[in-house]
Amino acid sequence: MVGSMQAADPAGRISALLALRQLLAMLQSLALLLPVQWRA
Repeated sequence: MVGSMQAADPAGRISALLALRQLLAMLQSLALLLPVQWRA
């Protein structure tokens, strides 16, 4: 399945990277909202 994803067109790969960046940003904001004791 990873091979088929790598063989996708550049536009699909770029959209996937943008979605990944949005997911990372959302996780970072959630981590900032969580208590420091829970993260540590």
